Amino acid sequence: MSKISSARPRILITDDDARLGAAIGERLIGAGYDVSIVTSGYEAMAESDRFRPDLMIIDINLIGSNGLTVVQRIRDFQPYLIIPAILISAQSNAWYREFGPPLAVSAYLQKPIDLAELVRRVHQAISREFEGVE
Repeated sequence: MSKISSARPRILITDDDARLGAAIGERLIGAGYDVSIVTSGYEAMAESDRFRPDLMIIDINLIGSNGLTVVQRIRDFQPYLIIPAILISAQSNAWYREFGPPLAVSAYLQKPIDLAELVRRVHQAISREFEGVE
């Protein structure tokens, strides 16, 4: 699924659970965002170059890759873009406190995801990104 419009903030969703990715995408489209949904780290890296997201939502435990590594690689290959990231995982919040801050992650949400809370966190991260932009 890929919805693109320059007028709406763009969010790249990466989760190997296609049903969860679709549920997140539907909720965010309803909240006024354009989304692109992929299911692997490789796809996320390719799609970030094409889609130019304003925010990434990424599962930490992707099949075949680590979401943290994917976030770092996207930032390394696109240093002109500062893309905030929201991490999602079944792992505990204690894990995030150890590994999230060095990557400057906007938020961490533990699965099962509260979609209303996710939308709230997305609004916060997008608002911070666009502060001062006219």
